[in-house]
Amino acid sequence: MNNLACVYSKYFEYEKTRELLTESSRGLFQTLGPTHPDTLIAQENLAMVYNDLGGSLRDDGHSIMLDVLAKRKEKLGKEHPFTLLAMCHLARTKADRGDFEEAEALLYDGLAVAKQNLGETHIGTLYGKTHLGRVLLMQRRYGEAEDILVDTIKKYELSSAARNGEHPDRLIAMRALDRLLSRAKQDPRGDRCF
Repeated sequence: MNNLACVYSKYFEYEKTRELLTESSRGLFQTLGPTHPDTLIAQENLAMVYNDLGGSLRDDGHSIMLDVLAKRKEKLGKEHPFTLLAMCHLARTKADRGDFEEAEALLYDGLAVAKQNLGETHIGTLYGKTHLGRVLLMQRRYGEAEDILVDTIKKYELSSAARNGEHPDRLIAMRALDRLLSRAKQDPRGDRCF
């Protein structure tokens, strides 16, 4: 059910995604418990759908991510890849709420560990860098965001998870770079990146 919900989210059918993830999270919580890895994955996915849906659900998503991160740190440790993913997702919820400093700090902290433990071209490191670029874009720090996104797009080609130099997450970075270039041309208040 959780995996099916993720398919619906790729087609931007967020209400159906939310419905499936709510049921999946509830069932996993009751069956496997609140700290089981599958329960936390379902809750994390639900939090990100809440974030995408926005409005008051965004606060619910933020609360869920705080809980998921705390449980992963306790169960897996601060440097585990799933803990780092939770840090990235919490940063996304913070940025979308306007808490840019906290989001940036979470991403920089997580990236330092990811680079050391996973390497520069690991898909998890690149995912974190993509979202750091997105946070910088939201703050109109176009030059910094462009540098990070261009570097990230290039490194996706070197990732062991890429097939023939391509990975679906690379599209997220390319989309963020496209938004950046469009906004930077029209925004006299942001720094210049070209």
